[in-house]
Amino acid sequence: MSAMTSAILLFAALTAHRLCNAVDDALMGVTHVFRGEDHLTNRQLLILQALALPMPQYGHISWDMMAHRYQNAMVAKASKI
Repeated sequence: MSAMTSAILLFAALTAHRLCNAVDDALMGVTHVFRGEDHLTNRQLLILQALALPMPQYGHISWDMMAHRYQNAMVAKASKI
């Protein structure tokens, strides 16, 4: 498979994922979404607007906070062993 074909397939998969995510959130009545700073994008908002679906409130968590939570989870898991 060529690099161009791989890039096109990846783009198509990500687009389908974003569409499914937006529709799923709307059908489940999601009102608030919290995610990492790496997901700062307006693509899902554009999909929601295009489909006239309700827009949830979005919040983004800094990498520092996520790393701290991950470390705490790993320590808790290790202490159970």
